[in-house]
Amino acid sequence: MTEKLASSRSQMSGLLQKTSQIKHDSEEVEMKREVIGAFIERYNITPEQSAILRNSQYVNHDFFDVMRRIKTIHQDCKTLLQSHQSTGLQIMENMALEQETAYQTLYK
Repeated sequence: MTEKLASSRSQMSGLLQKTSQIKHDSEEVEMKREVIGAFIERYNITPEQSAILRNSQYVNHDFFDVMRRIKTIHQDCKTLLQSHQSTGLQIMENMALEQETAYQTLYK
């Protein structure tokens, strides 16, 4: 009986350790998700903003707000380039394409 009790305690201890590790991993994943979300929010425009740039009927205050947002992203990328060059260049290229689309819409 004592052996069974000791075995149960050992199994319970292992289970508690695994549970604790899973909780820690879950918290770490959640933190990474939040960081990635903040990164995307800072260095990208929303699909709605992109649609505003592509539709000439939206050449209004919102259109120019999105253009300012693209300019801000470009400026932020200059800082990003100092430490993460390929990521910064890719973001700048994407924003340049969005900006070109906006200019085409503007000059239609």
